[in-house]
Amino acid sequence: MYKEVFEEVVSIMQNDYAGYIDKKGRDAPEQFRRMIEELEEGHDNDQAFIDIVQRYLLAFKDHHVFFIKSEESELKDRDVGFKVRRYEDHLVVVEVLDDDRLEVGQRIGCLDGIPIKELSGRYQRQLYFE
Repeated sequence: MYKEVFEEVVSIMQNDYAGYIDKKGRDAPEQFRRMIEELEEGHDNDQAFIDIVQRYLLAFKDHHVFFIKSEESELKDRDVGFKVRRYEDHLVVVEVLDDDRLEVGQRIGCLDGIPIKELSGRYQRQLYFE
C-alpha cells in the first residue's frame, strides 16, 4: 500500500508540481523507495511512512509542500507561544505570544542539552539551509 501512495506523490511532484523544472534531480526517490520497501517488510507504521514522505518532500525546499494523514487534513495551529530567530549559535526570542516564561531578547543556547549549532547541523534539511 505504501509503495503505491509514494509513487503517486513522486508522480505529482515530477509532473504537476510547478517548481519541478527548477528543482529537477534534487528529489532522488530511489533511496526513499528502498526505505518504504524496508518498512513494508517490517511492521507497517503509518507515522514512519509519513516521515519518509516528508523527508522526500524536503528535497524540494518548499514550505508549501507537505504530507499529512487525511485525518489531520485541517492544519493545526503550530504556535508554541513565542517566536525566535537564530543569531550566531543562539536562538533569540523576538516575540512572545502566549508564554509567560520568556521575554523578548532572551537567548537560548541549547535545547534538551544539545547546542543550537549541533541541532542546526542535525536538522539542516528541515530548516531549509545548506
